[in-house]
Amino acid sequence: MKAAQSSIYRSIENVMIWFIPVSARVPKIIALRCLAEECTTNMSDALTSVALGLQSENWNDVRDCIDMVLLHMTKVKTAVKILKEYSDRSATIHILNDRQLSVFALSMNKIMTELGKWRKKVETRIGPVDIHE
Repeated sequence: MKAAQSSIYRSIENVMIWFIPVSARVPKIIALRCLAEECTTNMSDALTSVALGLQSENWNDVRDCIDMVLLHMTKVKTAVKILKEYSDRSATIHILNDRQLSVFALSMNKIMTELGKWRKKVETRIGPVDIHE
């Protein structure tokens, strides 16, 4: 399957498209700009990991790619929450509102659910990872 045909890939792409106008509203405070740039970088890295996972014929590599996507998207989720928290605490800076965060949360839930299903499918082929090895 081509990456662009994958629903996970398209969902992450849609979150990235959603995030572009959000990042444009981030003020020129260095820490916030870095956080917004980190979001974009992590989404791009997640897309790369999805593409690699879809192309791999080795199930262990696929599982590793899925884990990387989970890591990158968790970092995105955390960064967006921080941006929202900053926006809520500021009287003058409005980066995200509650409706936008709700749309983001729905998209993230869809992505995480799809990743969970993909990972479960892979684990049925290779078995679960023993974290105590």
